[in-house]
Amino acid sequence: MAKVYIVGNDAGVTQLFRDRNHEVLNISNPLETAELLPDPELVVFTGGSDVWPGLYGKKNTHSSCDVRRDLEEVLWYHRFYHVRKLGICRGGQFLNVCNGGSMEQDAPHHALAGTHNYYDNYTGDRYSVTSTHHQIMKGVGSVFVVGVSFNMPDGRNTHECLYYAQTKSLCFQPHPEYGRGEEGNDTVTAMEVAMRTVWKKVY
Repeated sequence: MAKVYIVGNDAGVTQLFRDRNHEVLNISNPLETAELLPDPELVVFTGGSDVWPGLYGKKNTHSSCDVRRDLEEVLWYHRFYHVRKLGICRGGQFLNVCNGGSMEQDAPHHALAGTHNYYDNYTGDRYSVTSTHHQIMKGVGSVFVVGVSFNMPDGRNTHECLYYAQTKSLCFQPHPEYGRGEEGNDTVTAMEVAMRTVWKKVY
């Protein structure tokens, strides 16, 4: 059992980690509690609205944002800079941006119902994952591209899972909390394989 902090109140992600018998704590206002909390083994950043483009130096052209949330979570990111961090969907995009990455603000052929194809660059395995975002991560520097989408309607292979080793940030765009246990949905497995690849451990 590990101590896991969930930034915010995402019920689906919270239940995902409780079902794994972890000690889970939802954390919110960093201005009130950041100095009071001991370090956990894992901090999870969750889904939601688009990341504010101001965080990656771009004008807002197609993003629907919660700027207050983004700025508060920047504080959590720095508070737990040396702790393992997992970002799910928007949380993955957020960690990518915090590590100097950027975003393609509108990729209409990527916001698909159901599942799409995911290729793990490390293992060579292929999975069907749930991913409903309309934006795409653009990694930077020495980022490890763990997984990519393929056979998308627009013909592109795009970043789905990135890892920044210096900050221990695993950026996973799909939604493991959606459709768990459904036949043909491998999102949880893809996430577990990514964890094992970069951390040698599954949470």
